Amino acid sequence: MSLASYRIHLSPSAVFQELTGEAVLLDLSREMYFGLDAVGSALWQALQQSDDLGRALDVLSTKFAVERPRLEQDVLDFLRELDARALIEITPALPASLSAADADNSSSP
Repeated sequence: MSLASYRIHLSPSAVFQELTGEAVLLDLSREMYFGLDAVGSALWQALQQSDDLGRALDVLSTKFAVERPRLEQDVLDFLRELDARALIEITPALPASLSAADADNSSSP
């Protein structure tokens, strides 16, 4: 399964804040903060819009001049660090055929 086929769920205890030229991620449950560089900040903002990692990678590839394999490796390393700190949860996305079937089943009585 490719990296783009995962969903990223942000922790409700993680608060993103931009400050004059910098960005920080606050972990309210542990009372810790993490400084984010431009790529980390753009990734977090993209994931706030959608949990679709593929979309987030597409956004980053338009903002930063880096080859896609390098971008994916850097993002994966960052996501592993966030996951280890319980700031995100990484889950495989359901195949489109299963997602459509679930939607059909949820509308039935």
